Parts: sequence; C-alpha cells; structure tokens
Amino acid sequence: MSGKMRVAALSMALVCLLAGCGKKKDKEKEKLPEAYLIGEESIAALTVEDEEVKLAEQKEESHPYTYEGLSDAGGTVSGYVTQMTGEENGFRVVNEDFMQSDLPDFTAAEGAVTLAKSGTEEGTLLTLQLSWAEGTCTILPGTAEGTITAQPEGMDAIEALDYFSSLPPAVLGLAGSSMEAYEVYIQDGAVMVDGAPCLRLNVYSKDNPEETNDLQGIYLMTSDGLHVYQVNEGEKNVTELDL
Repeated sequence: MSGKMRVAALSMALVCLLAGCGKKKDKEKEKLPEAYLIGEESIAALTVEDEEVKLAEQKEESHPYTYEGLSDAGGTVSGYVTQMTGEENGFRVVNEDFMQSDLPDFTAAEGAVTLAKSGTEEGTLLTLQLSWAEGTCTILPGTAEGTITAQPEGMDAIEALDYFSSLPPAVLGLAGSSMEAYEVYIQDGAVMVDGAPCLRLNVYSKDNPEETNDLQGIYLMTSDGLHVYQVNEGEKNVTELDL
C-alpha cells in the first residue's frame, strides 16, 4: 500500500471513531423525566422544550428534581401548576395545613408553591413541592397524611364593608384616627389579584363642603379579608397593605 493510501485509510478510521464517540455522548446524555413516581402512582412530569435545560445531579432515590438553565423559572413553574391543577390531573394549590390557597406571584425572582390531591388510600395526599429561583426550579414529589380543606367562606357585601370600615385609617394610608371621616362604597363586580377575586372599595372624604366626590383611595380586598391592596395611581398596579 502506498503512502497516500495509508494516510487516506487512517483518516477514514479517525472519522468513524469520532462519529461513534459523538453517538455515545448523545446516548449518555440524561433525558428529562416524563413522569414522577410517588409510590405506585405516576404523575406527569414537567416538560421543557429548551434543549439546554438539564437536571442537576441526583444522589438519592427519593430526590427533588432540580432543573437548571431555565430562561423564565417562574413562568415555567406557573405553566406546570396550570397543567397540574387542571381537570385531568386534579391537584390543588394548598398551604402548609393543606387548606386551598391562592396562587403565588410567579413574576417574582423566587418563590414556592405546594400542590396536593387525594391519594388512593383514604387520608393520604400526593404532594408536589415546587420552588424557583433565577434559572432553576425544583420539584419534590411526595406523600402526606391529611385531607384538603376549602378556604373559609367569604364575607358578604355588608360584612366586608363593616370589616373594611373597622380598619385604622393609618393602615390604609389615610389621615385621621377613625374611618368615620370617610364614606366607603363597594363597586359591582370582582377584580382578580394573584388569581383571587377581590371586592373593589372606593373611599371618599366626608370633610367636603363642596359635596363633590373627593376620592381618597381605591382598595381591593379578598372576600375573607386576609388581603387588602391599595390601587396605585393610574390603576396599573397594586400594593398589598400590612394588616
């Protein structure tokens, strides 16, 4: 075999070897799970289309799934929560006492949310604990003992008006020592804040010799009274008040 032929044969061998290594590397690349196993039950896993997203190293059998390389971690978790709380999957957003709860603010830089639904055994729950931070989210499937309970029934319009009027003006950012200096009106309809319906309350000053509508503030309140928001100027955003 001439020198040129030997060089050509060696080049072909190197090409084949490199191609084989590439296939092996692709084969060894860990795939994202299609389902999570909780005991004998299988639930849909988070799906991510971005090929750059990968799982962090998992060292234990009962481990959290940590996804890295997310461009919008909060948005990714929000989409998964929407999927899992749909009719097909049947999960509910709950707090630490397994009471149905409001959705968190998925636009925040970091946060957490817990999902739960009844398991096959009475008195047991399937749970998904989710958290996110910049570029990552973690999902921990598990089980717990307990039952999901509903939030307490909300107040009717009269009860809501009485409760709101009992708050100190300072809490609402208003002057004076008593809400007796103000007129409060509830508007028809509900306004959604973080996935929860809220009553809209307009506050007017009584100290108004011209008897014109002297609007002092606009507020949104959940029907259970646990959350009160002040509508900021321009009505483009709200600020939750510290009760």
